[in-house]
Amino acid sequence: MIGADFAAIAMCRATTEILIRYHYNNDPDSDLGPLIQQTQKRKENSFLKHHNLLAKVKEANKILHYKGINCGIDDIENRTRTRTLIREWTKTLQITITKAPRINIGE
Repeated sequence: MIGADFAAIAMCRATTEILIRYHYNNDPDSDLGPLIQQTQKRKENSFLKHHNLLAKVKEANKILHYKGINCGIDDIENRTRTRTLIREWTKTLQITITKAPRINIGE
């Protein structure tokens, strides 16, 4: 199950990055953190502030880049924290995807 947790977190992070870079912005080159902050400041995207995307991305980075024994999610406390993050982030992504501006592919 640990591999599934890692995969779910990686997919949530990747989906967030795609949404922020290509749907809410057209900026493939900026760092993700500042890009999230810039996106949340726009009036039409103010709802994003309530979902703490930047905190979720930072937590995902900590989990995915953990250098300790057993990948950092071996004990129950960390596993619970990881799975809570996944559940909350999935709900956030549903809202974020629904409200995402459409993009015109090929332009």
